[in-house]
Amino acid sequence: MVAGRLELNGAVRDVPAEPARPQKPPVWWVPAALWRPSAALAAHYALLVTVGVLPPVLGERFGLARTDRQARWLRRFARVVRCLMAPVPPLRIAPALFLAY
Repeated sequence: MVAGRLELNGAVRDVPAEPARPQKPPVWWVPAALWRPSAALAAHYALLVTVGVLPPVLGERFGLARTDRQARWLRRFARVVRCLMAPVPPLRIAPALFLAY
């Protein structure tokens, strides 16, 4: 279904463009001076994950095919996230999300 039904359009072009310019979170406890330096790093990993989770046929069709190097980075990043999230009980995540907004 993915190979035959999805096409490149304006909405699809916006998907990889959005992580490239992350907006400062709408919370008071994240100062702009702290957000600006970390935004480039956040954008890099957001784009890496966005491209990394696309089926290969879509990545090629949309000009976002991942390289072997990007695939290795994505695997490493996923490993780090799994290690960091392993000791965190699921119920402790939800209150933090509610406080953020």
